[in-house]
Amino acid sequence: MHTTPVNCAKMFTKKTYGGKSFPGPGGRYAQPFGGYPTTGRGPTLLPFPFVPIRDLKLKDRVSGKFDQETNTKCLHEMAVLLACYKKHDFAQAPCAVEATSLTNCHNKIREEIVTRKAKEKVGDMNPGAKRLNRRQVNSLLQRYPQKIDEEVYGKPRN
Repeated sequence: MHTTPVNCAKMFTKKTYGGKSFPGPGGRYAQPFGGYPTTGRGPTLLPFPFVPIRDLKLKDRVSGKFDQETNTKCLHEMAVLLACYKKHDFAQAPCAVEATSLTNCHNKIREEIVTRKAKEKVGDMNPGAKRLNRRQVNSLLQRYPQKIDEEVYGKPRN
């Protein structure tokens, strides 16, 4: 069987495609026959216009469902208490210290929640604050509402 020798030097040289150079064959590089692999979709000839589905305006209020924190507080104390229960076969007397530390942590968290809610009800604006709660954002959006074309919508947006 006689085969013709392949010019490997030509096959593994860098080729340019669209201003970019690609080394040799394989994957996203130039194939041995000189072509390039395609994804089945070529570039668009015309620029693709952005057509918004809705108007690019803010609503006049926000919901507060994403402001809630995760409840991972006192997790370490709970893990220590459960490990103590497992070690002492769920007897409560030897694990009294761990149980009191868990209740103290829980009471401290409840006090923090009460003080935070009291501060949120007051709604004072902090000039240098990085995050605003939902009441502060809603008060700002109500103070400066977005202008709406009544003839387009026929009714207020909110």
